Amino acid sequence: MKKIIYFTNTAESLVTLRMSLMKSMKSEGYDVYAGAPRDKNFNIIMNQKISFHNVTMSQTGMNIIEEVRSIINFIKVLRKVKPDIIHFFSVKPIVLGGLASIFSPNSKVISTFTGMGVLKNCNFWLRKILFKIIKLSHNSKKIYAFQNHSDLVFFQKHTKIRERTYMISGSGVDIDRFKQTHDKKSDKITFLMVSRMLYRKGVFEYLQAVKSLNKNLFKKANFLLLGGAYPLNPNHIQEEWLIGSDAIDSRLLLSKSAEAKVEWIEHSNDVLKYLNKSDVVVLPSYYPEGLPRCLLEAMSCDNAIITTKMPGCEDAVDGSNGFLVDPKNVEQLTKCIEKFILMSNSDLEAMQQRSRELVIEKFSDDIVIKKYKKLYCELVKKTENKIAVNTKLKL
Repeated sequence: MKKIIYFTNTAESLVTLRMSLMKSMKSEGYDVYAGAPRDKNFNIIMNQKISFHNVTMSQTGMNIIEEVRSIINFIKVLRKVKPDIIHFFSVKPIVLGGLASIFSPNSKVISTFTGMGVLKNCNFWLRKILFKIIKLSHNSKKIYAFQNHSDLVFFQKHTKIRERTYMISGSGVDIDRFKQTHDKKSDKITFLMVSRMLYRKGVFEYLQAVKSLNKNLFKKANFLLLGGAYPLNPNHIQEEWLIGSDAIDSRLLLSKSAEAKVEWIEHSNDVLKYLNKSDVVVLPSYYPEGLPRCLLEAMSCDNAIITTKMPGCEDAVDGSNGFLVDPKNVEQLTKCIEKFILMSNSDLEAMQQRSRELVIEKFSDDIVIKKYKKLYCELVKKTENKIAVNTKLKL
């Protein structure tokens, strides 16, 4: 039985973003394994009869000793599992796990960049080092996948690796789970921003835009903000890995959301409940995204979209399901919110239906999983052909 192992930076993301892919590979007859820092979600993975391996990996900061320990941890897992295919998601596992994969020479490797935030925002020398590490661990058994074309071009420019790069838009959405389950009976249109509470996600731009609306429009609309703030220590603020802290202090966020008359829901395990309540989802991000899952899930639940003209974000809007604004442009964002408030019900419903259609056409789990399976087959086939050619040459 062939073995495949999935590595990412949290067990939670394995459950929320990769479970459908892992279950699908099990149904194909693969022996499926998973690796990430252990958290409360690992039991969910184990319950699916997927073997889970704890891979210690710091989420913040860059400490050489800790990173070397992580690489050694990756090596131990790979030597134990002896996978036929290794699939890395997100930058840190790709860099550290990529080095470790050198010690698993019989494994084929696919690395999926779910966004280039770390690599695009770090300083020049650090970026150069990280890409050097990726190039150092590159070989003919490795391929790379990207969620938007801008990230693919950025990678090719800095690594000169061109022939083994592929586009797979998004992580896939479970359209049977993420769907509108009830009629929206409120007389008011509901706007929702769901995101990590980071400055570059455009949280304050959203609050400023709502605050600047004509007061009469508040009678026709509700405004929600969903996402937990990062706890900050005023004496020692830990930096996010490589890019510095972008987290918003919860006290400041509470004050600003109250001023804007936006209801801030700090945390919820049931995002679907709020997507079913909302009519329009807003993401004014100027962070280098892959293809924001929050937008795709919102679209699958019949939400129209307002987002920015940023790589990844703009891929979620085709002109008929929402509006695009320039990054950091509060005035444009305010006008788009006003347009939705004043829009007829029939026009709004048409945009919402188009959102759902786009997900079904381009971003569903089935579509993304089929693309990954095709890459796995291509990766195995190319490697086997390479071995066959080398064997003939030796003879």
